[in-house]
Amino acid sequence: MINLLPSEQKQLLWRDYHRRVLVVGGFLFSCLLFVAIVVLATLYFSVGASQQRAENTLIKGRVENTVATADQLEQEIKSFSQKLALLNGSGIPTPITAVIKSILNHKIAGVVLNTINYNKNLDELVNINVAGTAQTRSQFLALVEALRSDPTFKKVDSPVSNLIKESQTDFSLSLEINNE
Repeated sequence: MINLLPSEQKQLLWRDYHRRVLVVGGFLFSCLLFVAIVVLATLYFSVGASQQRAENTLIKGRVENTVATADQLEQEIKSFSQKLALLNGSGIPTPITAVIKSILNHKIAGVVLNTINYNKNLDELVNINVAGTAQTRSQFLALVEALRSDPTFKKVDSPVSNLIKESQTDFSLSLEINNE
């Protein structure tokens, strides 16, 4: 193949070729840049929305956790206050040591006290359970009457099973403290 074009025409043709390559390359670069901007803008807004949802969830979780923690702390404080009131003797006109001394002051000959248990219900009802052994039924009944006549106790309960044996009677009593 013989090229019959003069050298000026060859240079113009070569420049025209370079211009076309440059225009097509610029157009392709512009298209690529436009697609990249569209894709990156979509990702940017998507990530921004996800971040906002995550922050809202975190704030909501913190608020709920704070409320739950506050309720839990309130329950613990109430429980601790009740225990502290029990130790301080509030709600009981006389301290527990005075109540136990009152029980021990009604000592009857032939009656042995083995255990004294102190219970306080949620209803602020204070009970003392006393267990022991009496040599005779009459000694046991004398103890029950002495405790019933004491103003420290509102009620003295004795099960019927305490009265079955005539001698060496194992007994249990339930005493309710007078809160008035």
